[in-house]
Amino acid sequence: MLKTSNTQITSKLPFNQFYIEKGVAYLEPKPEYNEKFKRSGFAWCKSRKAWMTTHHKVLAKVPHITTNLEGLSKRNVALSRATHSKISVPVPSNCKFLPFQLAGIEFMQGKEGVLVADPMGLGKTVEAIGFANTLPLNSIKVLIVCPASLKRNWASEWKKWSVHTLSVGLAEGKTFPNTDVVIINYDILKKHREEIRARQWTLVILDECHYLKNNKAQRTQEICGYRTLKPLAAEYKLALTGTPVVNRPIDLFNVLKYLSPAGFHNKFGYAKRYCDAQQTRFGWDMSGASNLDELQEKLRSTIMLRREKAAVLTSLPPKRRQIIELEEDLTVKKAERKIWHDLLFHLGMSREEVNQEENYEAVVKALKHDSIPFEQISNIRRLTGIAKLPFIISHLRDCLEQEDKVVVFCHHREVAHEIYKNFKELACVVHGRTTLVDRHQAVLDFQNTVSPTRMFIGNIQAAGVGLTLTASSLVVFAELDWVPGNVSQAEDRCHRIGQEDNVLVQHIVLENSIDALMCKAIVRKQEIIDKLLG
Repeated sequence: MLKTSNTQITSKLPFNQFYIEKGVAYLEPKPEYNEKFKRSGFAWCKSRKAWMTTHHKVLAKVPHITTNLEGLSKRNVALSRATHSKISVPVPSNCKFLPFQLAGIEFMQGKEGVLVADPMGLGKTVEAIGFANTLPLNSIKVLIVCPASLKRNWASEWKKWSVHTLSVGLAEGKTFPNTDVVIINYDILKKHREEIRARQWTLVILDECHYLKNNKAQRTQEICGYRTLKPLAAEYKLALTGTPVVNRPIDLFNVLKYLSPAGFHNKFGYAKRYCDAQQTRFGWDMSGASNLDELQEKLRSTIMLRREKAAVLTSLPPKRRQIIELEEDLTVKKAERKIWHDLLFHLGMSREEVNQEENYEAVVKALKHDSIPFEQISNIRRLTGIAKLPFIISHLRDCLEQEDKVVVFCHHREVAHEIYKNFKELACVVHGRTTLVDRHQAVLDFQNTVSPTRMFIGNIQAAGVGLTLTASSLVVFAELDWVPGNVSQAEDRCHRIGQEDNVLVQHIVLENSIDALMCKAIVRKQEIIDKLLG
């Protein structure tokens, strides 16, 4: 933490005390100078009864201040792009931070709020947990706010990467866990307002923080405050997004003000400078963009961490796999009961043994065995694919905001068709009934950089071999195949000669389902095969 002593200043100056804490400069004013501070771009901190700013250019307007805030700003700009760091961060023995992730954690240290804006697939979750690992264990309380579909993924990653022996709980509609780490989705924040605000949070993590762009939405008000409701307090605040500023800088203002009220306190001033705000007969239009280079410099010099993929390519493995586990579906769970009963009876195994990777071949063989009707298994897999569709479609929309193009693989034509219906203007689809001519044209459209086709939807069997889809480095499996080799072949439509990026493979599965069993076993087998092949 950077802090100067609270030195008494001479009576000739417009303030009584000046100090810097967590990158914020505070000046306790003389009342007759208040209006001047306000016009100069300072924000008022009610709790400290002081004017505050994070920007050295604002501070420079005050005479006779000698401070290294400008040096701190320059250091922040460099760290915001850094790909290596020499700092040591605690990590479990079976895990290791990549060099650029260590640099990201170094940027977070000593700041009250940070916008973690690394692109999709660079491990923002891991960086956030790594920062938590640097905090002292005494009475640490962490609130993680994320979309409902990512709650279990956060719990899994926390248990994998955290060095603190903290209890972890998931908040649901009617229950709020009494744990050290609470993971809650945006939709139910208001239901648990009293429980949330009754605790003193050490760290608040806002995943996919672009969910807070609408200041009229309940979830935004619960975090950022509204009228008499104060912003959610925490000693440290991290906001994660892969799309910090695209075309509408105004969408980011709520998060910026929450993270840094000293630097981003005036919405109208922000809108005029960075959103090309124009007065119309319907009111002020703040949907534009202006002075974006200046905004990026201001963000990087204060609170924003962002490294481009091209800068960290050498640190990344050529192919990464991620399992996104959704809350189990009751319809699917009920349908699976008989399958599991027959399977366990046939194999003479416990459910734990069935879930072990070394038993995968036996499980697959049993699921295809005559004593367990294939039609019944097929129906469950179809139900699973349909149950996942709302999240898959929402997830793909987020992907298209962060990536130019995306490849999606499915098993059932019904699932592929439903995805296609939602992205018709941007998508092409290839399945078993697609003609060779249409198949070839779909690939050409997708590979063409100026084509409006940004999504390739393919059946694993029909589109998993013989195609080149290197225009995308993101592969999303909405469904799976029984055979690991078929899944690897499908991945390699993107991971092949001509690919200039690292490939991220995402599997979307339902918790405690045959779907999840297949995925975990397949990924483990793929990793073993990858190691064997070097």
